[in-house]
Formats: sequence, C-alpha cells, structure tokens
Amino acid sequence: MKKISLTDKACELVCEIYEKIKADAEVEKHFEAIIAEYLEKGKECDFEKQLLALSEKIGYHHFSLHLAFLVVCAIRVKPVYDKKGISDEIYIDTMTDISYKVAECEKIYGVTGVDVFAWYHVLMNANTVKLGRLEYSESELIYDSYKDFAKKGDRVYNIHIPSCGPLTRELVMDSLKRLYDYAGGGKYVIAHCGSWLIYPPYYREVFIEGSNMCMFYELFDMIDEPAQGKTAIYRWVYSIPGDAPDSRIPAETRLQRNFKRYFEEGKPSGIGRGIIVFDGEKIINK
Repeated sequence: MKKISLTDKACELVCEIYEKIKADAEVEKHFEAIIAEYLEKGKECDFEKQLLALSEKIGYHHFSLHLAFLVVCAIRVKPVYDKKGISDEIYIDTMTDISYKVAECEKIYGVTGVDVFAWYHVLMNANTVKLGRLEYSESELIYDSYKDFAKKGDRVYNIHIPSCGPLTRELVMDSLKRLYDYAGGGKYVIAHCGSWLIYPPYYREVFIEGSNMCMFYELFDMIDEPAQGKTAIYRWVYSIPGDAPDSRIPAETRLQRNFKRYFEEGKPSGIGRGIIVFDGEKIINK
C-alpha cells in the first residue's frame, strides 16, 4: 500500500477493515463474491449498494470500505496489467490514483476513504494508465470525423486529470510524449478531453490570466461545450460536497471568488470537449 502513496492512517484503516472482514466467514464470503463480480463486470452492476449494506454490517463508513475494497482489487488486477504488457512502474503510478481520491475524500467529507467509487472500473480493467502528470483511457473517436486526422471509431485516448499537483505546460507535454511512446509511436496520437478545465466560458470569465488552467485550455482544439452541473467545481475548486448549500461556498482564493461571482450572475456551468493531436514532439492540430 505504501507503493501507491497511501498514508499511514489509510494503510492502518485498510488493514483493520480487512481483518474485520476475515474474522467473519459469512462477511468474507460476501466480500469476495462482490470483488469477483466487480472485476468481471465493472460498472455493469450496482456495487456501491452492495458495499453500503456490507459497511453497515461491519460498522465502518462506506467510503472507508470502498478504499479497502479498491486496494484489494488493485492487488488482484495486477496480472491483467502484466498480460497487457504494462510495466510495473506504470501500474504503480496508475494505482496511486487511489491515494489522490483518499486525500479528496478526507478534505471534502472528513472521512478516510473513497467517495467516487464509480470511477474505478476503468482502472481495474487495465484500460486506463497514468503516464506522468495525466491519465489516459483507450477509446474510440465518437464524432463522425476530426479534420483529416481521424474518422469515427479510430483510436483515441481520453484524458483524465488527477489532483496530484501543478498542471504545468512542461508536465503536460512530458505526459503527451509518454502517451505517444505508450501508443506505439507512428505518425501521431490523438488525445480527447472532456472537463470543466476546458469549458470556454470559464476560460474567458473565471480562470486567472497566465495561469496553468489557461495554458491547459489553450492546448486544445475545442469541439463542443455541453451544459453540466456544478459538481466538479464544488469538488475541485471549493472542496465541498456537490449537494452542499450555497452558504457553504468559500471565497478564500481568487479562483473561488471568481467562480462565486460568475455563478451569482446566473451564468452557465458545463464542460468543454477538445482534442490534441501530438506527433511525439509537438501539438500539430492548432
């Protein structure tokens, strides 16, 4: 567990929960059955509901049980990564995402655990890898075409942005170079992102000029900007639950104040969708 940067507190909690589970044969059988089904079916079943019931039975917060469950799954899915030829270094870096989510959960809810359980099926099937600063899931182009670079169904990599430190241009470009190599090189690799970080209205009216956020947005060729709720802003800007009342919204940083003003003016929330085409050295679609 230390290899994926879990704190001592989190490691001790995972061990404590696992020992509690093993102490009851019926509970252990149920726990193992959920793991087996989860690793086979991923997001197709309502595993959170099953884990909630189990957490109540053993007397731990369900977010904490999520953490213990995911650590066990991370260990057991290692052969899947091996079979795909994914290095130990990339496997460890990828599973370190669990520690980022624990830090978020502690900050938002005051609970050592993982609240965004639904996200993890993409890690447990070895379809998502962390390459430097960013994470990527192999996918297909969902649009009819993208300029002269790709048509619908062609391979693309969806970008995920973990909360693990600064998002500088140097780190992003380094990550894209790693992706290019990981994907096998060739003429270019296509990366797609859907995130609040590249939502055009936020770029124009909220983000601080010259910031890493502005830099990240400017790397993409924007495709569209669908509406979406404020949950992402509440989580990553305010560090409060998505259903928190407006009275809990902080205004301590310049970015928080900018978002608060923006929403008080009745302006929309959403995400941007954009594409980067990278040839191993530079972005070639802008």
